[in-house]
Amino acid sequence: MAERQLMKFAGNTLERKLDFYEFTENEKRFKEIYESEYGYLLMTPMYLDQLKTIIEQYPFLPKIFDFYMATSGEAMSTAKFNMRGRDMSIWGESEIYMCQHERYCYPIIHTHEYVEALYVYDGECRQLICGQTIDLHKGDFCILSPNAPHCVLAYNDDNIILNFLIQKKMFNSAFFDVLSEKHLLAKFFGDILYNNSACPYIIFPTKDSTVIRGVVEQMYREDYYHRRYFGKFMTTYFRELILHLLRDFEMDAIVPNPIDTKLNHQIVAVLNYIHVNYNHVTIRELSEFFSYSENYLSKILKEYTGKTFSSLINVIQMKNAAQFLEQTEMSIMEISQEVGCFDLSHFNKKFKKAYGITPTQYRRTHVKS
Repeated sequence: MAERQLMKFAGNTLERKLDFYEFTENEKRFKEIYESEYGYLLMTPMYLDQLKTIIEQYPFLPKIFDFYMATSGEAMSTAKFNMRGRDMSIWGESEIYMCQHERYCYPIIHTHEYVEALYVYDGECRQLICGQTIDLHKGDFCILSPNAPHCVLAYNDDNIILNFLIQKKMFNSAFFDVLSEKHLLAKFFGDILYNNSACPYIIFPTKDSTVIRGVVEQMYREDYYHRRYFGKFMTTYFRELILHLLRDFEMDAIVPNPIDTKLNHQIVAVLNYIHVNYNHVTIRELSEFFSYSENYLSKILKEYTGKTFSSLINVIQMKNAAQFLEQTEMSIMEISQEVGCFDLSHFNKKFKKAYGITPTQYRRTHVKS
């Protein structure tokens, strides 16, 4: 077993500590069953109704329905449930709820309306999302779309998995507002999580980042002890966590191909390169930079974004042109050249097609006098 890392909190009267590696009574029972002839009952992903049927057949199995009943489906119950020795309810005073996934537990396939994230604090686990199996390792931070059927499989003492349950409005303000509307990745990530992607998730492989680990630990402390203003602290820490993920690990983000769910570890970096160099980059330059053939690069861009290379460039050009018109006093000609359109007539036609009005009309209606 890896060396235990203890989280400590000094209270007003005595020191208390949280130990992620300490087994709950449920986990002890699950591990005994896992190591017995009935271990297969804990290793096959199942729906809640299937679990109820199994428990009727094998009454000695632990009956843990309250958490899944409280967090699954379109509306979440306000009923209390017990999680690792504390009575909880969703949502309470915070827009974010954290818990530790119980090891050796039933892999119950479930859905919910909020955004869920999973952080592998130690060890590894297997995540089943929309029928696809994904292996996660220490440091992986996985963001999962609402309404995506999923479950977690973790069968080792050192598989320490921390779950974040986040209200969608809170997640959007912390994640997408940072990227900003005109950033190519904002729409890309939004399409993955909210627009019926074949397998909707994003993985940030943070590995041994002490910064990410530290913020996650702070959040868990706040959620566990429920001290004064803990909900506000949870929101603040979560925003900080998202900022670190996007600043330090955005280029390493892993997403599934919406066509065949295969992973491409460079697609996010490709899109960011396009976003930064949109006013001069060519498909040849892009393919050479990432060591792809032009045909293959064109293919994966179309598969992942639904757009051709030229369409992506056009979208970014027009969004940036609109921002220049709103926020600067640059002439139309200067803006046209700045965004990479060196034919003013062509620029005017492209802008009108995108926004329905000419650049001059757009500036008049969007700039406050």
